[in-house]
Amino acid sequence: MRFEAAEWAVVPLSTPSAADPAITGAKAAHLARAAEEELPVLPGFVLVPATRTRSALIGDEALRGAWRTLAGEDGREPLVVRSSSVHEDTENSSMAGRFDSVLDVRGWDDFVAAVRTVLSSARRVRPLRPARSPSAAGRSRTGGSARSTPPGAS
Repeated sequence: MRFEAAEWAVVPLSTPSAADPAITGAKAAHLARAAEEELPVLPGFVLVPATRTRSALIGDEALRGAWRTLAGEDGREPLVVRSSSVHEDTENSSMAGRFDSVLDVRGWDDFVAAVRTVLSSARRVRPLRPARSPSAAGRSRTGGSARSTPPGAS
């Protein structure tokens, strides 16, 4: 999967906009709020589509800087790359376990590969219920289909 840093904004969990689930998704927003309350939360950042926020840095330099802050200058500190979609962990949708997470990520190339893995996993997510047949949809007023979106995208 293609991953261009210029299309993504970097939202550190320590910033006020990280606590907004409409920007960072519920998982990241909960972590940001917990950190605000001084609960033990590992430092981190969220990648969101650049169009979703105007208050975050965008591009390769911003992403490399955020990564270096966590991984260290030599990139040896292990990281975890996981999803936090605006469609996950909501009142109406859990999606628990439906996206990949990548553990023990070390080095820039492995980090970029891990981001691609998580984004690609969103493309594999299918609705838990099969789509209704045309004849069944005609009998139902609530017919429709589920749509999956890449973590961090809308």
